Amino acid sequence: MGRVIADRLDGDLDVVLVRKLGSPFNPEYAIGAIDESGAFELSGDSDFATVSRDYLEREKAAQLARIREQRRRWSRNRPAIDPRGRIVIAVDDGLATGATMAAALPSASTTHAARKRLAGGTSRRSRGSSARTLRS
Repeated sequence: MGRVIADRLDGDLDVVLVRKLGSPFNPEYAIGAIDESGAFELSGDSDFATVSRDYLEREKAAQLARIREQRRRWSRNRPAIDPRGRIVIAVDDGLATGATMAAALPSASTTHAARKRLAGGTSRRSRGSSARTLRS
Protein backbone atom coordinates (compact mmCIF):
# COMPACT_ATOMS: atom_id res chain seq x y z
CA MET A 1 0.00 0.00 0.00
CA GLY A 2 2.84 2.42 0.87
CA ARG A 3 4.65 1.73 -2.40
CA VAL A 4 1.51 2.46 -4.42
CA ILE A 5 0.97 5.79 -2.63
CA ALA A 6 4.64 6.81 -2.92
CA ASP A 7 4.71 5.99 -6.63
CA ARG A 8 1.43 7.81 -7.30
CA LEU A 9 2.71 10.96 -5.53
CA ASP A 10 6.22 10.61 -7.00
CA GLY A 11 7.55 10.42 -3.44
CA ASP A 12 10.13 8.41 -1.53
CA LEU A 13 9.29 5.32 0.48
CA ASP A 14 10.68 4.53 3.91
CA VAL A 15 9.35 2.77 6.97
CA VAL A 16 8.55 3.71 10.54
CA LEU A 17 8.90 0.45 12.40
CA VAL A 18 6.28 -0.09 15.06
CA ARG A 19 5.16 -3.36 16.64
CA LYS A 20 1.94 -4.29 18.34
CA LEU A 21 2.04 -5.08 22.07
CA GLY A 22 -0.23 -8.09 22.27
CA SER A 23 -2.56 -8.95 25.10
CA PRO A 24 -1.39 -11.79 27.37
CA PHE A 25 -4.79 -13.39 26.77
CA ASN A 26 -4.84 -12.94 22.99
CA PRO A 27 -1.53 -11.98 21.33
CA GLU A 28 -3.38 -10.84 18.18
CA TYR A 29 -5.26 -8.18 20.16
CA ALA A 30 -3.20 -4.99 20.53
CA ILE A 31 -3.14 -3.45 23.98
CA GLY A 32 -0.66 -0.92 22.63
CA ALA A 33 2.39 -0.51 20.42
CA ILE A 34 6.08 0.34 20.60
CA ASP A 35 8.32 2.23 18.17
CA GLU A 36 12.05 2.02 17.39
CA SER A 37 13.00 4.51 20.08
CA GLY A 38 11.25 2.48 22.78
CA ALA A 39 8.40 4.98 23.13
CA PHE A 40 5.14 3.13 23.52
CA GLU A 41 1.42 3.73 23.52
CA LEU A 42 -1.16 1.83 25.52
CA SER A 43 -4.66 1.87 24.12
CA GLY A 44 -7.60 2.91 26.25
CA ASP A 45 -8.79 -0.69 25.99
CA SER A 46 -5.79 -1.86 27.99
CA ASP A 47 -7.29 -0.19 31.08
CA PHE A 48 -9.78 -3.02 31.19
CA ALA A 49 -7.25 -5.82 30.78
CA THR A 50 -5.33 -7.25 33.66
CA VAL A 51 -1.79 -6.72 32.41
CA SER A 52 1.06 -6.92 34.86
CA ARG A 53 4.00 -4.53 34.67
CA ASP A 54 6.27 -7.61 34.32
CA TYR A 55 4.31 -8.87 31.31
CA LEU A 56 4.35 -5.42 29.72
CA GLU A 57 8.14 -5.10 30.14
CA ARG A 58 8.73 -8.57 28.62
CA GLU A 59 6.39 -7.84 25.71
CA LYS A 60 8.06 -4.48 25.05
CA ALA A 61 11.54 -6.07 25.07
CA ALA A 62 10.45 -8.87 22.71
CA GLN A 63 8.84 -6.48 20.22
CA LEU A 64 11.76 -4.04 20.37
CA ALA A 65 14.13 -6.92 19.51
CA ARG A 66 11.95 -7.75 16.49
CA ILE A 67 11.95 -4.08 15.42
CA ARG A 68 15.76 -3.98 15.57
CA GLU A 69 15.99 -7.09 13.41
CA GLN A 70 13.52 -5.62 10.91
CA ARG A 71 15.50 -2.35 10.79
CA ARG A 72 18.73 -4.27 10.21
CA ARG A 73 17.17 -6.13 7.27
CA TRP A 74 15.34 -3.10 5.81
CA SER A 75 18.18 -0.57 6.06
CA ARG A 76 21.10 -2.87 5.33
CA ASN A 77 22.55 -0.74 2.55
CA ARG A 78 21.03 2.70 3.08
CA PRO A 79 20.27 5.21 5.81
CA ALA A 80 16.73 6.16 6.73
CA ILE A 81 15.23 9.08 4.81
CA ASP A 82 15.34 12.29 6.83
CA PRO A 83 11.73 13.50 7.26
CA ARG A 84 12.79 17.07 8.07
CA GLY A 85 10.63 19.51 6.12
CA ARG A 86 8.78 16.72 4.28
CA ILE A 87 5.17 15.66 4.31
CA VAL A 88 5.05 12.21 5.91
CA ILE A 89 2.14 9.93 5.09
CA ALA A 90 1.94 7.04 7.53
CA VAL A 91 0.26 4.06 5.88
CA ASP A 92 -1.24 1.01 7.56
CA ASP A 93 -3.24 -1.57 5.63
CA GLY A 94 -5.52 -2.33 8.58
CA LEU A 95 -6.28 -0.30 11.68
CA ALA A 96 -7.98 -2.80 13.96
CA THR A 97 -7.33 -1.02 17.26
CA GLY A 98 -5.28 1.90 15.94
CA ALA A 99 -2.50 1.15 18.43
CA THR A 100 0.35 0.84 15.92
CA MET A 101 -0.65 4.00 14.07
CA ALA A 102 -1.00 5.88 17.35
CA ALA A 103 2.63 4.94 18.06
CA ALA A 104 3.87 5.59 14.49
CA LEU A 105 2.62 9.15 14.10
CA PRO A 106 4.53 10.67 17.05
CA SER A 107 7.53 8.38 16.45
CA ALA A 108 11.05 9.77 16.56
CA SER A 109 11.27 8.76 12.88
CA THR A 110 8.66 11.38 11.96
CA THR A 111 9.41 14.03 14.59
CA HIS A 112 10.69 16.77 12.29
CA ALA A 113 8.26 16.24 9.44
CA ALA A 114 6.64 19.41 8.07
CA ARG A 115 3.24 17.70 8.16
CA LYS A 116 1.96 14.23 9.03
CA ARG A 117 -0.96 12.45 7.44
CA LEU A 118 -2.59 9.09 7.99
CA ALA A 119 -3.68 6.62 5.32
CA GLY A 120 -5.22 3.34 6.33
CA GLY A 121 -7.42 0.49 5.33
CA THR A 122 -10.07 -0.76 7.68
CA SER A 123 -10.73 0.53 11.16
CA ARG A 124 -13.07 -0.57 13.91
CA ARG A 125 -13.15 2.97 15.29
CA SER A 126 -14.78 5.84 13.50
CA ARG A 127 -13.41 8.48 15.87
CA GLY A 128 -9.87 9.36 16.94
CA SER A 129 -7.70 6.94 18.84
CA SER A 130 -8.14 6.56 22.57
CA ALA A 131 -4.43 5.87 22.93
CA ARG A 132 -2.31 7.75 25.40
CA THR A 133 1.41 8.40 25.15
CA LEU A 134 3.82 6.88 27.64
CA ARG A 135 7.56 7.43 27.40
CA SER A 136 9.93 4.88 28.84
